[in-house]
Amino acid sequence: MSGQGYSPMSDSVTHRYIECFNLLRAQNGVRSARQFALSLEIHPQALHKILKGKREVTVEMIRRAVMAFGFNPTYLFTGVGAMFSEDEKSKSSDGLISIPFVSRNDWQVFIGYSHESDVENALSSIVVPVGRIPDEQLIAFELTGNHLRPHLLDGDILICRYLRDKWVDQLCPGLVCAFLISNEVLISRVEEYSLVEDRLVVIDPGYCDGRTVNMPLPDIEEVWYVTTKITTNVPGPHNVQYNSMVNLSSIDQRLERQNAAIESLNTTVERLLKQSRSMRH
Repeated sequence: MSGQGYSPMSDSVTHRYIECFNLLRAQNGVRSARQFALSLEIHPQALHKILKGKREVTVEMIRRAVMAFGFNPTYLFTGVGAMFSEDEKSKSSDGLISIPFVSRNDWQVFIGYSHESDVENALSSIVVPVGRIPDEQLIAFELTGNHLRPHLLDGDILICRYLRDKWVDQLCPGLVCAFLISNEVLISRVEEYSLVEDRLVVIDPGYCDGRTVNMPLPDIEEVWYVTTKITTNVPGPHNVQYNSMVNLSSIDQRLERQNAAIESLNTTVERLLKQSRSMRH
């Protein structure tokens, strides 16, 4: 991490800095103090001490918050005006943000802290590029298994956005989501859903043959949907997993077409036999 700057500010400036951070977090500009600190390239522990009133904010911390999140310096130093500069907030940012990362070894950690505000502090993090200051909650999951092949493979890192209230209304077939169900996280693709029967039909992660499983809607506590992925499974002569999965998918598609043709042929044969019998009578 870079240095945090030198000149400490007065208690009133620190207090207003904390107010700006609290409002930013309330508006989902950041999900946690850790994400905020890492976005400014300051140590999370240093920010923790400021938020707890154990140290004062520095000029460098203020400068970074003004540049990255649009904190209004006039408000910080004088208490006059809006807490955020609209000009700064409307600008695009080509920077990076740090988001919580749930590796295949951290499932139980995520489940244990999922309802706590400090879940990010219990997890590792991953830095991803963003085109603007995010107004949504993001998290990254490491995919385990090949049940979503060929587009998503074992080891892919899935960047997900949190679906808020009325998340059922945002579902659609083909959407890949991470579902938190009591003591389990299920990453799967929605095949169909029924509001009448209160159920989802998703790809069963225990198998690679595309079979599905029913999931009762009342059992689902959180839903995160996949927006993009980070992968090493790119096409190439040396990527055995990717090439084998693509080949298997191609074989599956050919078999499906052949089965459909056979079924159509059987239907035609049955129809002709019925016509033949009717003509004899």
